[in-house]
Amino acid sequence: MTGKYLFKIREENRLPQVSVQKVAQATSELLTVAMKGLKRKVDEILTDHNVGQLHEIDEAFEDCVTPFQHLKTTWMLSQFQDKMDSYVEPKRIILNSTRVYKKVKNKYKCMEVEKDFYYVSILKTLQEQLQFKDILQMVFSNSASCLQNNEYLEDFDQGLLVKKMHPLFSYDDSALKLLIYYDDVNIVNPMTNKAHQLGFFY
Repeated sequence: MTGKYLFKIREENRLPQVSVQKVAQATSELLTVAMKGLKRKVDEILTDHNVGQLHEIDEAFEDCVTPFQHLKTTWMLSQFQDKMDSYVEPKRIILNSTRVYKKVKNKYKCMEVEKDFYYVSILKTLQEQLQFKDILQMVFSNSASCLQNNEYLEDFDQGLLVKKMHPLFSYDDSALKLLIYYDDVNIVNPMTNKAHQLGFFY
């Protein structure tokens, strides 16, 4: 539960890993203060009702005080992410490498620069996504049922090319159709203001 909480904060706010760890630390400190106050009130109520200290209650509060203990480092959070069933890890693929001279601390050094890209497996992603019932129903819903308003075409699937002429889709209604998009994105290093252009296929 705590791992998914941190992933949700990271992805929704585009936070770097260092910031996520700080959020985990601050949240843990807040919970520690809150749980100690709650534990003190519980002890007072038990004392008022002549009930002695219960070992089970102490253990329950100790577990709540340190919810991020198993995720206290970036490496541990990364390990947890790798074990998540629905996580598909990007694979780094090196295209080639070249040697260039770069100025480092007023000296030029010969350095190896790699050209690479990261690939997220489409097949594995589909396997994970289609395990969700709602997504499965949405993907395999019959688009032909959408024909209304005097048979106006509302989807590419309803056209003649797909229904009559395509070698796969015209014979297999359950075949999965994928649309591939491409976008360019500029990412700027906040420390050096150097821009890097990235291309995305998705």
